[in-house]
Amino acid sequence: MRCQPALIGMDPSLKNWGIARFSKQGIIEDLRVITTLPEKATRKSLDDFRRFLYLSQSLQDYLIPGDTLYVEFPIGSQSARAMVSYSAVLAILAMLQTQGYPIIALTPKEVKMAALGDPEASKEAMIEWATTKFPEAPWPMKKQNGVPALITGKAEHMADAIAAAYAGIRKSH
Repeated sequence: MRCQPALIGMDPSLKNWGIARFSKQGIIEDLRVITTLPEKATRKSLDDFRRFLYLSQSLQDYLIPGDTLYVEFPIGSQSARAMVSYSAVLAILAMLQTQGYPIIALTPKEVKMAALGDPEASKEAMIEWATTKFPEAPWPMKKQNGVPALITGKAEHMADAIAAAYAGIRKSH
């Protein structure tokens, strides 16, 4: 049970919202991805609303008063559909800010620079950095040919959330 305010790194998106919770001492207390998937609905807007509501409620249930949010803000979109996700993320973050959660906004380049010193670092490099720096974190694993293997589709969002917290803490001090 979480009872102490924490430092929260976030890699937000409509489909996979990465969250890393750090104690004030810099210890990872939790690492997760909130996932929403589209469902067949009579109207796309109703399905979008269901997903936005799920994310909003999940975040409100997860956060506790006093948490500080270090967020890798999205920087735009390449399609109309991606713009829906972009807008939803910004609206949910605005809602959290109005509920009293301080948000430190970070660009993807700031996050990558803080972690690896490379503003163009690949997803693979970010995962490698995070899993090496925090091997004790609950990384998502699966069996692949009988051998444990990282689930990179989830791990990339977790790694970015860790890096966002790392970058935000450095930016704040």
